[in-house]
Amino acid sequence: MSALGDIDPERGTAAFKQRRVIEAVRERKTKLLIIDEVQRLVAKDQGKVAHAVADWIQELMNEISRSCGIILVGTTRARRIFIRNGHLIGRNVPALEMKPYATRHDDPSDWKLYRSYLMTFDSELQRLGGFQKSHLHEEDMASRIHAAARGYPGATARLIHITSEAAMRLGDQPTLSRELFAHCFDEMWKFSDAKVVNPFLTPKPPAVELVWTKDWETSFD
Repeated sequence: MSALGDIDPERGTAAFKQRRVIEAVRERKTKLLIIDEVQRLVAKDQGKVAHAVADWIQELMNEISRSCGIILVGTTRARRIFIRNGHLIGRNVPALEMKPYATRHDDPSDWKLYRSYLMTFDSELQRLGGFQKSHLHEEDMASRIHAAARGYPGATARLIHITSEAAMRLGDQPTLSRELFAHCFDEMWKFSDAKVVNPFLTPKPPAVELVWTKDWETSFD
């Protein structure tokens, strides 16, 4: 409501606020509405879906979908909204899912793309951050980063970003070392109960399944 310029965004019932959103979309002739973080509709502890909010989304789609496209964006936990609210599935085109990069053993070509992704980061760190080459794309380091981030591009980028910031604060880190990654991995997921093994401290790169428990999803929201 604040984004719509409402001077009293807390005023009114949910139905009133929904009507305000619909009116604003029509008045402004909005062509695309993006609802982000939809995984927040799923309770982390029990995996229960907030049906009232899911129904709110459905009603919104009923009102504006003919004139305004709607994109729902969320992490993997958002799948449960559609699994448990079948009426939403029929109202949406097939989902575009950004899957994690595969490991070398699962898909060599996809693994090559992941290493190229890491190489790009390395190049930009040298160009913009003044770092020396960290060899992030090399087999051992790439495997450890992949296990830490489960191959997800966003988690990979966040881990590298946090590690590079830590290196700059220290001031004496010309590269992003395994030791620094190990520290930042623990800091990044300090409060995660799903983290089992620090992949930067093991003798060999561990499998993803050894790093994370089956309840890893909430740690990647």
